[in-house]
Order: sequence, then structure tokens, then C-alpha cells
Amino acid sequence: MKNKLFAYLAIIIAIFIIINLSRSTLGLLRKGEVLTSTQKRLSEASSENEKLKKELQEVQSKAYIEKQAREKLNLGKTGEIVIIMPSIPSSPLERIQEKTLPNWRKWLEIFI
Repeated sequence: MKNKLFAYLAIIIAIFIIINLSRSTLGLLRKGEVLTSTQKRLSEASSENEKLKKELQEVQSKAYIEKQAREKLNLGKTGEIVIIMPSIPSSPLERIQEKTLPNWRKWLEIFI
């Protein structure tokens, strides 16, 4: 009788230990997946950070600032005259195509 009780108790304890070990193993696997995805996000963020640093250096350069002042603000150096030319279609074919578009298409291009 004591042997049977001891055997049942040992089986219950063994099952309890197996269940806990299984849960721990699954938890570790999930944490490993989280770690892998986090490392991937970190490497992506690092590469984006490097790209942004290079872009920042480019934007802070005098050549870039001068280019933006000339193009966006229509500014020039002292002594220069800024001339703004209207954009004209380069070929007669483009002018003809522009005229032959239906009105609905012209309106669509305006709003898009």
C-alpha cells in the first residue's frame, strides 16, 4: 500500500515537473523569437540612423544651402541677377497634345 502511494506520488510529481519544464521551454523559445525580432529592428534602425546622419551632413553643407536658396527661394549671390523664365513646352508636339486633351482630363490633372 505504501509502495503504491509512493509510486502515485512520484508519478504526480514527475508530471508536474514535466509540465513546468515544458512551459519554461516554450517561454524561452518565445523570448528567443522576441530577441531575434528586436535585433532585426535594431539593425534596421542603425542603418536608417547612418543614412540620416549622411543626409544631415549633406543638408548642412554650404553647397546644398546655396543650391536650395537658388532653386527654392530664387536668391542669388550679391551682384547676380535672378531671372525667372516661364516653363514652355520644349516641342510643338507637347503643345499640340496639351491642346487636344479633353477638358475632363485637364481638370483631373489639375487636382491630382
